[in-house]
Amino acid sequence: FLTQLPTDGPIARNVDDLELMLQVMAGPDVRVPLSAAVPSQVFRAAPVAPPRKPRIGWLGDYGGYLPLEDGMLAACEKALKPFEAMGHQVVEVSLPMAPQALWQTWLVLRHMHAFSSLKNFYDDPAQRTYLKPEALWEVEQGVLLTAADLSAAFQARSDWYRGFCSMFDTLEFLVLPSTQVFPFSAEVSWPREVGGVQMDTYHRWQENMLPATLAGAPAMSLPAGFSTSGLPFGLQVIAKPHGDRQLLALARQYEQATTADR
Repeated sequence: FLTQLPTDGPIARNVDDLELMLQVMAGPDVRVPLSAAVPSQVFRAAPVAPPRKPRIGWLGDYGGYLPLEDGMLAACEKALKPFEAMGHQVVEVSLPMAPQALWQTWLVLRHMHAFSSLKNFYDDPAQRTYLKPEALWEVEQGVLLTAADLSAAFQARSDWYRGFCSMFDTLEFLVLPSTQVFPFSAEVSWPREVGGVQMDTYHRWQENMLPATLAGAPAMSLPAGFSTSGLPFGLQVIAKPHGDRQLLALARQYEQATTADR
């Protein structure tokens, strides 16, 4: 019952392959109490076409709140052009909850999940040596959590879910950068600084993932191009809860529009 924060999802070269993977992964399972009662065959059907002219909400950098590597915001804004060329209206929108409140909510829930999955290893001195510093920190923060901390986080997440869903009263999709940084060296464990801002945790540079994660909404990273130095980047597109088919249809439309010129 605790696996409500992370979501397993496929990685594929194209939308067709993505749908094939989803056919294997989807469907209810009695061993997974919160699995969705959606038959896997839903991904075998003809894709549902997006509305004729959907309004797509551009979150960008949350009005300057979200640190991004130099060049990322401009590159992503340029990558929005295919949506407009496809007849979609892209409008700038804001989150219905303060981003810092989202971060604090997620941080508590992340501690709880890491604690529940790693505590047995942490308690065994022989196995604890194999835990990296970030994992040790998560467990030690989890030890400090109180019932009041968890209750407040669950309530805040519920508030966020309702606010998030209200955005889709006037929007069909949300879009923001897939990552806050361009690809970095494998020798770097995690970026200590992004856009001139020091990262206060090992995962703060992934703060852009929180809207979809905390809402449990379907999200997809679409390849969007390359930086001026040749590094790839993507756009994160988010649909309303259970809007997987609509998201796949939009992704296929974007794929066709952007691969035609390659």
